[in-house]
Amino acid sequence: MSKYFDIIIFTAGNQCYADPILDYLDPDRCIQHRLYRESCTMVNNQMFVKDLRLLGRKLENVVLVDNAPHSYILQLANGIPILNYMRGKEDDQLVKVESYLMSLLTV
Repeated sequence: MSKYFDIIIFTAGNQCYADPILDYLDPDRCIQHRLYRESCTMVNNQMFVKDLRLLGRKLENVVLVDNAPHSYILQLANGIPILNYMRGKEDDQLVKVESYLMSLLTV
């Protein structure tokens, strides 16, 4: 996907937790940027929200694939919901979303 899109990880997790996982998942360094909990906005003192304006890109060119719909509440039109990761190597949610993302290239 990095041939066609900028891949930016925006997680509500702490950097010390997220980096080892991302390093393992991305040994070829296809992820261009990483944003962590400190980049999230706290709403109602209870949930972390990802404000896509922080990316410095035109919002019409940004999507957020996330398992927590409240994460993209500030830019609902940019959110693509995905199921929680649950099944190890059998989890195919990102594969399913790939064809949809590829269709966005022509939009």
